[in-house]
Amino acid sequence: MPRVCPLNVSGKTCEIVQRSGSVRDFPDVKILECLNCGVTFHESDLSHKVNYPAGTMNAWQPAKYISTPVPDEDDKRRGDFFRRLFPRNRSEIQVLDFGSGKGNLLFELKDEFDVEGIEIDLEARISSQKLGFTVYESLDHLEKLGKKFDVISLIHVIEHIYQPIEILKRLSNLLKQSGSLIIETPNADDALLTKYECKEFQNWTYWSHHPILYNYIGMHNLLQAANLKIISNESVQRYNLANHMYWLSNGKPGGHTFWKATFPGEINELYKSALFDENSNDTIFVRVSK
Repeated sequence: MPRVCPLNVSGKTCEIVQRSGSVRDFPDVKILECLNCGVTFHESDLSHKVNYPAGTMNAWQPAKYISTPVPDEDDKRRGDFFRRLFPRNRSEIQVLDFGSGKGNLLFELKDEFDVEGIEIDLEARISSQKLGFTVYESLDHLEKLGKKFDVISLIHVIEHIYQPIEILKRLSNLLKQSGSLIIETPNADDALLTKYECKEFQNWTYWSHHPILYNYIGMHNLLQAANLKIISNESVQRYNLANHMYWLSNGKPGGHTFWKATFPGEINELYKSALFDENSNDTIFVRVSK
């Protein structure tokens, strides 16, 4: 029998359908979608297969925590967003990165902002702590300290969480009165999944550690259920036209590197704009407040 919708906040009886594709590391598990609530999720509960503190998130690609993180283009993009958001007095801005991983965003912001993290993956947390960052082992631990933050970021984290409404409510309680949450997450209506119906991508992108994916309707419903409101929507397309063409012709990732010079920048910008217009870009990026 189909699982119950994990969000179920639309006020209607959820209409659940099967999506094309399967879970990458458990290919027998199918993908379901709630047409009312805007979420995509696994047919079977895989929570017993996931152990974040022990590092199962990196089982398919073992983590290699180097002494100093090297921020990539995405880290720099996020850092630039923080800098635009706070053009002055940045050293007074207290930032909490929830699910800080190996510390890339902390490293990107450290020279300008007051940054701390939460990371339950033991190896990742220790790696960040060795770099001098304050990184807490759990939300429970931080809540007991009574600290408040100007910004709490969840960068590719909300899709990992089985109780997203509860976690967002708890995090909002850690915000200062004028504070905000920044959420970045994969878009469940990514063009490769929906517009192009790329079978190889449909069988690759779904993953045991991503129990819930959201489209824009799903993100709106989630935030509304958590008593949060969207301040700004900064839609992102992380991967370019070359990446999509490579997936469609070869059924593999990497086209943004292998075919990097194939499509001029202007064409990529037009392509991104078209995806944004259809809400089929690959990444949702929103800033929200209480």
